[in-house]
Amino acid sequence: MMFSIFVCAVSAYLSGDFNALLAFLNPLLNLLWMVSFWSIGLTFLAEAKPEGWEKGAH
Repeated sequence: MMFSIFVCAVSAYLSGDFNALLAFLNPLLNLLWMVSFWSIGLTFLAEAKPEGWEKGAH
């Protein structure tokens, strides 16, 4: 949601040819921040292993 608001503000400020570039780059930028947060989330989940958990002992 915050990213969409930021994109709308930048688009209004830099109107013109920038809108065409933004229409092309918007999906790529969305993918970039989603994958970044997903990766960080997985990193924190991987470090939060239950006590006594060892490899191969499930």
